[in-house]
Amino acid sequence: MNKSVVVVKKNSFTYNEEDYDYDSIIEMKHLLKSNLKLIILEEDLYVKQFTNKIKRNKIYEFIQYKINNEFPQNGDILYNFDKNDNSISIYYIKGAKRIEKLSEIANDIEVKPIQIIVKDVMKKVLKCDDFNCKVLINMNGYYYYMLFKGGLFNYGFVKEIKEEVMCLLIETNDFGEIYVDNNIVDNLFGEDKFKLIKINLGELINEKIYEKQKFYSRKVLQ
Repeated sequence: MNKSVVVVKKNSFTYNEEDYDYDSIIEMKHLLKSNLKLIILEEDLYVKQFTNKIKRNKIYEFIQYKINNEFPQNGDILYNFDKNDNSISIYYIKGAKRIEKLSEIANDIEVKPIQIIVKDVMKKVLKCDDFNCKVLINMNGYYYYMLFKGGLFNYGFVKEIKEEVMCLLIETNDFGEIYVDNNIVDNLFGEDKFKLIKINLGELINEKIYEKQKFYSRKVLQ
């Protein structure tokens, strides 16, 4: 592939399975390609959805207005959107300050939160664009719970402690079918109200992260 894949975490970033702190970015300039694919981990992804029959040539103006007036403006937020027939979903996630540091050594950057990677994976697994499902994975010691509706990310959370995952699901009565990665231990779920669908999501996620350039999505956080 012709991009360097970098995993962006809260306190460090990973390249070729090695961890680095953000102070060492300039020293790594000779290792990384000028084209970067950044995968954001350890951060919650949020979404706001708007139902609006807006003309196609006014979409970007509408989105910019919403971002400026209804979203955090602290300088560390990244945004992206999906457009359905009758609605617009605007996503936002922390990470802009870390990506700004990495951008010093890059000409082109593609940014994807892990939640969006999982969305793309489940689209292929379920062979459906308009799918509804719940997913739980564990990556690098963090649990990621995700709810998808109509093929779009709808809600989720990120936790380090598995008991907190259970508590949140029980508190919100979020039972039923959940696609669970094989690397999550069975005793995570002590309730018989969950129907676990085990799948090797970790392998599928890695395939999606490191896929060939011709399959890349052009919908990136900006």
